[in-house]
Amino acid sequence: MLLIPKQFHREPRADLSPTDVTLADSQHTSSACLVVKNKSVLLPTAIVLIQNIYDHFSRARVILDSASQANFVTKQFADNANLRKQKINTSVSGLGGISTSIEYEAVANIANCNGSFFLSQTFFVIDKITDMVRATNVNLENLEIPQVMLGDPEFTRSSKIDALLGAETFFEIVKGEQIRSSLNSLIFQNTVFGYVAGGYVNTNNQEPCTNLCTLLFPEMKY
Repeated sequence: MLLIPKQFHREPRADLSPTDVTLADSQHTSSACLVVKNKSVLLPTAIVLIQNIYDHFSRARVILDSASQANFVTKQFADNANLRKQKINTSVSGLGGISTSIEYEAVANIANCNGSFFLSQTFFVIDKITDMVRATNVNLENLEIPQVMLGDPEFTRSSKIDALLGAETFFEIVKGEQIRSSLNSLIFQNTVFGYVAGGYVNTNNQEPCTNLCTLLFPEMKY
């Protein structure tokens, strides 16, 4: 049985506006898709603004995952974006029950790009959120993309993943509207960040992916 440690939440500041946005540079690149033979499975991603200790916002490419019991941010992004980190003593476990010690958490406001949504969240700081998966771009010719505001306009491109928003946040950001593609198995789900894509598309790839995304779950320290 997995238990979630009690986390400190700071009230979001209503007077903030994401007008001062910087890009936190990162050299680590991960794809938000899994390639398994003739299929690319896309994980829903969005561009999220994360506020640092100086009240400036940095753009983060974030996986939205309703199956994760916690939020995560990479150490590289937290350092580059100047997030406020706090020392903690806990651990997380993922597939296979492998545990990883967590030494820091970061509390920060997140926002969408038009400034209509703010929420204070706690993130566990870890070295990386996904293993490196096969670097692949999805062929746009195979896609039917609706003419709506996308949460991640470059969701078809292999790019770095900076953070993960888990179940606690997931149902705060999801809206009711869905658009199903008639040409493939993609579903576009509306969120406060725009429509995000999930599902799979057919590809010409013949080799299975050797690295899978691993999600981590908190455990209590006794």
